[in-house]
Amino acid sequence: MLKSDLVAALRKASGGAEFISQKELAQVLGFKDPHRIREIVQGVSRVGKRYYLPEVAGRIMQEVER
Repeated sequence: MLKSDLVAALRKASGGAEFISQKELAQVLGFKDPHRIREIVQGVSRVGKRYYLPEVAGRIMQEVER
C-alpha cells in the first residue's frame, strides 16, 4: 500500500478533512478500543483531539516496515 492510498482512506474516514480523531483512526485500522492507537499518534501534529493525516499515514507506514 502506498502512503497516498493510505492518506486517501484516512481522509474518507474523516469525512474529507485533513485531520482525523483517534476514534476514526481506530475504526479504519480495525481496533475496537481507540486508546490502543496512542503509540501511532504520539508526536504527530494535532489540533485539539484531531491528528494531521499525512503524518499519521507516515507513522503507520513506518510501523508496517518494521
